Amino acid sequence: MNAENDHTPFDILDRATTAMRDATPADAPPPALVASTVAALKSLDSNPKVVLRDARKWFMPRLVRYGSLATAAAVAVMAGTLWLMERTATTTFAQVVENIRTARSVSFVIKEKLPGQPLQSMEMAIQGDRMRYVVADALAIIVDTKQRKELQLDLLQKIADRTDINGEVPAEVLRDPIERLRNLKNEIKGNVKQVGDEELNGRNCHVFQVKGQRGDLLIPDSFKLWADVRTGLPVKILAEDERMSLTYERFVWDEPLQQQLFSLEIPKGYRLRKLEPAVVESDRIYFNRPSLQLDSMKPDGSGVQSQFVPQLLPLPDSYVSDETEMSVDGRYLAMAFSHMTDHGAFPPDRIFLWDRTRPQQAAVKIQFPTATELNFWQFSSDGERLYVAWWAPLPDHQQTKGHTGADWIDLKDKSMHPVKLSTFRDAGGAEQEMVFAAATRDGKTYLLIGDGLHVATADGKLVRRLTPASDRIIRGSVRVSPDDQRATYVTVHPEDGSQELKIVSLSGDEPKTLLASGNFTAIRPRWSPDGKRIAYSCRSFDPANLPRHYGSDMDLSLVDPDGGNVVTVLTEKVDPRGDGIELVAWR
Repeated sequence: MNAENDHTPFDILDRATTAMRDATPADAPPPALVASTVAALKSLDSNPKVVLRDARKWFMPRLVRYGSLATAAAVAVMAGTLWLMERTATTTFAQVVENIRTARSVSFVIKEKLPGQPLQSMEMAIQGDRMRYVVADALAIIVDTKQRKELQLDLLQKIADRTDINGEVPAEVLRDPIERLRNLKNEIKGNVKQVGDEELNGRNCHVFQVKGQRGDLLIPDSFKLWADVRTGLPVKILAEDERMSLTYERFVWDEPLQQQLFSLEIPKGYRLRKLEPAVVESDRIYFNRPSLQLDSMKPDGSGVQSQFVPQLLPLPDSYVSDETEMSVDGRYLAMAFSHMTDHGAFPPDRIFLWDRTRPQQAAVKIQFPTATELNFWQFSSDGERLYVAWWAPLPDHQQTKGHTGADWIDLKDKSMHPVKLSTFRDAGGAEQEMVFAAATRDGKTYLLIGDGLHVATADGKLVRRLTPASDRIIRGSVRVSPDDQRATYVTVHPEDGSQELKIVSLSGDEPKTLLASGNFTAIRPRWSPDGKRIAYSCRSFDPANLPRHYGSDMDLSLVDPDGGNVVTVLTEKVDPRGDGIELVAWR
């Protein structure tokens, strides 16, 4: 796996150590993850691989779309916690388990804290055959485990998704965890110790230290549980170690919950996701939003239109929205999805050409060799080619060592042709491959990245350097003007990691800064069809918000190639933990 396109595997059971160390906490996974994990844990002594794999097929795409692995593990802890209650050592704790068995409903709050990260909070409720999970101002998911139906609500975008989950996972994965708790066995002894009594929020509580037995879950393998002396039901659970702290509190047991909370009907004011044909219009700016939504507007910010984008690969592969490209005629999207294997999730290995005017029609698939990771792709300005930059492992190295390359695809016959790339010598004198960045309209001139940005011929001969060797140029950011005379590109500031938008003449003039570093990140430039304006989307830069430095403000602006006449046409507040708008094209 190449360092510049590092996609850490995130199989929750096989790769959770890496997730705990590196994942960015974000919105949390759905309530059915609790049920999925409980079923998985229950099956570990019989046939673990089958049930765990089936559970992942259902909940992993929701993790990809809405949350971090660290938070996924947090909910897994909750599920594991409930199951570990069967490993009783004292009569008192056995009574707590028995009370849980007879519970008809429960709601609680999960709080997660990772070092250097803000506290994350989420809510869950279970009653009868239905479960509800909520991340405030972000996501709500209702699951009917009996009918095997699901409703997802994007609380920010006001979008509803209905899903029939029949057949996605075995029935035992979706059963109400409270029902399972009623049928726990009391076989394993010696893992519970009563450590005294404490008063908690005005309640007298027995306190138990419970030690788990399966450290391979890579979550805190022990926890403390406070049980109300009067009711004999959990009041608080705390699981923590040097990596994380997980708190489960505000338990409410056996109190009727409003049925409306568990309704599968579309709430008023929400749009139901469905695929509808687009009418292609000229001179519109297109940008992605979260939740598989493509929006467009006129250059003055008026006339906003929306179109939903399909999930072209089966879950759990997820849409790689930040690499989406649009054909010159505005009709096709070149889309890709993450590549899931038994070892985790990786960058795409195929591209789909989806016709926006015929959304129900099957997309054309362009497949690359096994283990190839696609970095980015661009349509040529004449619309006849699709250039694709990639990384592939060397034989027998299994993602540890590899090489870069590029191909262009003839869009008439879908044939694939290699791009000839040059090499350069790094600071240590070692020869390195350059990376494809862009091509001119006729395909005879390339822009390549390697100790700066260079002009090269199609046969790999370097013509001139355009930028200093020290410039850290972001792959996929280089965009050639419609007249093939200039190019925009984005660099990373070496000291603070902020980004800078620049423009340079292909004839070799001094680069000019259009958007200075220090205040922005996630910059995405696109030329207007006539080459007289440049659109760019960007996010505010927050150096304290690791690892992507995302702030809470996002803009879409226009600027002249000389840096003048800057106009902001769209400004939004966004969640600094998640995705925002991503400029796709000006067509």
